[in-house]
Amino acid sequence: MSRKIIYSQMVTLDGYIEGTNGELEWSIPGDELFGFINKKEENIDAHIYGRKMYENMSIWPSKGQAPDASKEERDWAKHWMKVKKYVISSKLKQEDLQWNTELLNGDMVSSILQLKKIRGGDISLGGASLAEEFFHYDLIDEVWLFIFPILLGDGKRMFPTMQNQRNYHLKEYKRFDDTVFLNYERGNNILKGDL
Repeated sequence: MSRKIIYSQMVTLDGYIEGTNGELEWSIPGDELFGFINKKEENIDAHIYGRKMYENMSIWPSKGQAPDASKEERDWAKHWMKVKKYVISSKLKQEDLQWNTELLNGDMVSSILQLKKIRGGDISLGGASLAEEFFHYDLIDEVWLFIFPILLGDGKRMFPTMQNQRNYHLKEYKRFDDTVFLNYERGNNILKGDL
């Protein structure tokens, strides 16, 4: 059985993942939600990023060691440092990358299909721009939405304009105060949750 590619994002009620000036303050998870994210990540042993997302995530080695870091932040940082990371970029070179990270060169689709065949845990995909290409080539097996109770009105959208219909089914859901986690997967699965 091949590994799944999971597109995971914090998203507003109106479908944005950041504000017009890159605002992300609204998406900071509380301890309970952060703990849940860390638990979900136990089944993931690789992350795929574009350049910008990789650069954004590169705060974790220092943030996880900050004196005021929460247990959840420290746990996330340890996991992030450990998992294999793949970056798809035409601007970065392998020597620019740190923390168990490899540059994916050549044909993206072939590279991703090869990654899915390698024995291991699932693969997390980060970044809306890269996700647009993955959706185009029908490479996304699950979508994890962490829906925050805010309307931004404008900004960077989570989902691209789709050329072809994609069908997903609700696999799992969970509520954290006002934030809701939804897990959609291709195919029919048993639904579990606690709304």
